[in-house]
Amino acid sequence: MLAKTLPHYLVYLVLAGMGLLGSVACTEAQKKPVKVFTPSPNAVAPVAAPDPDTLRVEDDFALAPFLLDSISFVGVQRLMGKNIHIQKDPTRNHFVANQIDTLITVKQSNSSITLYAVSSEAKCFFKEATIKDPLPIFQNAIKIGQRKSQVKELVPALRKEHYLPDNIEIAAGEGGDYLYLIFKNDVLLRVEYRPYLD
Repeated sequence: MLAKTLPHYLVYLVLAGMGLLGSVACTEAQKKPVKVFTPSPNAVAPVAAPDPDTLRVEDDFALAPFLLDSISFVGVQRLMGKNIHIQKDPTRNHFVANQIDTLITVKQSNSSITLYAVSSEAKCFFKEATIKDPLPIFQNAIKIGQRKSQVKELVPALRKEHYLPDNIEIAAGEGGDYLYLIFKNDVLLRVEYRPYLD
């Protein structure tokens, strides 16, 4: 239909122009190639940089931080002193089907120690602890309210450090027990205990 309305040479001219435009459009797209990043199958995700204001040290203090001969509910009650509140919560055992164990939390003021009590045995394990009060409960005699210089003298792994940041992570070997000392304005504000619990 286009051939009847336009002379022959115009049809060829229009078709040649469309071909030229298509060629230029393709050439322009090739001048700026899009780079697509495809990670190799062996690529490892980048590891996050450590918090620059956290000191990480190893010390056996994180294995047994409290003034206890053994881990027991009665021992933790005595350790936490008077005016304590006890909370017991059932928890499913992840290894033994149909076994219900107990989480026992002993609280005093703003501090708490949680034990994992195995129902099939007379055994307790530390699950976690958060200490925010100046309770005399630690092996190394550290207490909430002490200055960094005092804590530095009480924890052997810290004595060689020239500078103590506000966050200190104490790890006990490869077992995965961690003790965190959190300071503010040069004063020990909080101690958190996160033991490895299989």
